Amino acid sequence: MKIAVVGAGISGLTAAFRLTQAGHAVTVYEAADRPGGKLHSARVDGFLVEWAANGVLSGRTHVFDLARDVGLTPIDASPAAHTRYLFDGTALRALPTSPPGFLSSDLLGLRGRMRALAEPLVPKGKGGEETVYAFLKRRFGKELAETFADLAVLGIYAGDPHQLSLDAAFPLLRQLERGHGSVIKGMIARKKAGKSLGRLACFKEGMGALIEALAARVDVRLSARIDDLAALNADHVIVAVPPPQAASLLEPLAPTAATALRTIPMAPIAAVTYGAPIDAWPRALDGFGCLIPPRAGRKIIGVVWTSAIFPGHAPAGQAAVRAMVSTWRRESLRRSRAWTRRRHTRTRADRAARRGPARHGARRAERGPRRPDARTDDDPYRPMGPGHPAIHPGPRRSPASDRRGAARRNLIGRQRVVWRQRRRQRRPGRRLGGLDLGGWVIGVL
Repeated sequence: MKIAVVGAGISGLTAAFRLTQAGHAVTVYEAADRPGGKLHSARVDGFLVEWAANGVLSGRTHVFDLARDVGLTPIDASPAAHTRYLFDGTALRALPTSPPGFLSSDLLGLRGRMRALAEPLVPKGKGGEETVYAFLKRRFGKELAETFADLAVLGIYAGDPHQLSLDAAFPLLRQLERGHGSVIKGMIARKKAGKSLGRLACFKEGMGALIEALAARVDVRLSARIDDLAALNADHVIVAVPPPQAASLLEPLAPTAATALRTIPMAPIAAVTYGAPIDAWPRALDGFGCLIPPRAGRKIIGVVWTSAIFPGHAPAGQAAVRAMVSTWRRESLRRSRAWTRRRHTRTRADRAARRGPARHGARRAERGPRRPDARTDDDPYRPMGPGHPAIHPGPRRSPASDRRGAARRNLIGRQRVVWRQRRRQRRPGRRLGGLDLGGWVIGVL
């Protein structure tokens, strides 16, 4: 049986290798001048540079079965790779790796931690597809979902947790909920049974070594672009290319499938590897790296400390890191900043017009914005000083009055705590029927 495989990436080469083992005649067609697609490794000035994945978890046994069949031996990552960090915009903060560490971490407030620990009490879902964010919010609470949903998907998919399907991205979490009724209970059961996701592992010459070993065992034709599947002389055809290219190939034969493929979003990533002497870094590279959530306001989604994970990836006395930039992050930041700009350029007159006639609404609309640093719609970046024509020159309330009013209105966060503490202070003693109550009110029902 003749089989043609379009695309010499890891999927196409694996399919071709297994089919060749089964005794079929397989030919792989690749448009580029080298196999592997995005998965590629190269030595540059003594540094091992990875184009895509830098390792694989040892729990994925099928990958290591494939590596053993092609004569490769994996190398485990350094124990330092167990430590991971979060960059919150100002400093690196270690992520908790155990339940006691989670309880003592300040990444979540006390209420958020208590809500997350109550996950075993949450009933099972009603079924149906859920996003990663929706699942975490339902099981662990909103605070944990907003903090960790992005971190869960950044290092693997570089996508949006509000759009990624849980069943496709993290099927194990769904299995734990269905099998044990709780993610925490399921993780405890897996630990008792000795099951784990495993340790990170790689190969001596990087993940590209797996590509080279597979390509040496199958018939690969490079620089062979395929535009028409019907022109291939084969009994069966396997299409192993990205969704946009697969849609173009399948359009004449399966238009419905081509339409579905075009709806799959892509999250391109640019990876930059930087090497320098060990003493040139401002701190010790003592972990896997750091993730950078969107709220930090950076275009970089994460930095992997490559030489700390696999010391053989850098020459002696040198250290290497790899920063990843996502175009999805740039679009997300652009939308967030546009929303913030629109929000801050709304004047009081705009808000009054949206509310309609209300108490003091018309009068405030005539007065215009009160704050001297407010922006206008025609020039949102220029602050309006005291001489600006949009500032009403009429009388203003005293600063003390503004502060008192703000303290009364603001009942959240620190102001709420201060307000309660002030109320608890002992006022001058009061006498009721000769009894000094010392400022406390006693009610008898």
